[in-house]
Amino acid sequence: MSRTPMTTLAAVLMLSAYGCGESPLDLHSSPQFGVSEGIPGNAGDLPLRGTERNEFLYTGYDPVTNTISGQGTSVATFSGIGKTTGETSFTVDLNTGASTGTAIMTAINGDQFTTEWTGTVVSQFERRYEATTTSGTGRFANSTSHVVGMGTIVSATAAGGSLEIQWEGTQTLGSSRRTH
Repeated sequence: MSRTPMTTLAAVLMLSAYGCGESPLDLHSSPQFGVSEGIPGNAGDLPLRGTERNEFLYTGYDPVTNTISGQGTSVATFSGIGKTTGETSFTVDLNTGASTGTAIMTAINGDQFTTEWTGTVVSQFERRYEATTTSGTGRFANSTSHVVGMGTIVSATAAGGSLEIQWEGTQTLGSSRRTH
């Protein structure tokens, strides 16, 4: 069995799973990704919308599982939260294009929330993500959120790239921070 170099695998993944040169999708005109469908909600939930730009690098290839791993940094702005910075680690299955990862997002005041996310290929130019908050500090302690996002590659190289994601979902603030 011949081994494909990491750079070739990364380029193939980037072009086939994500696509190139497309602008982010408007979630409001894409009902399959909006709040109204597929996002759990409660009466006390607040809408959560945002835009994220993620710069990522591939850090490894596992020929046994045919997966690549990577790390990224991001800057995002969310309604009700404001500007955040983040760090993520991820794995992409090159057989299916499915991805999983963990992100730690930090608000300007230092409060953090951690999310676990999954990604799936929708088409050559679209990638659908789901993220759920798993823990938090400060105002994000005991908070929950669930968001769905559509991502588009902004730039791609064999070593990594840049991704823009439009997020939409709900959040429930922790009981100690909730206002009436």
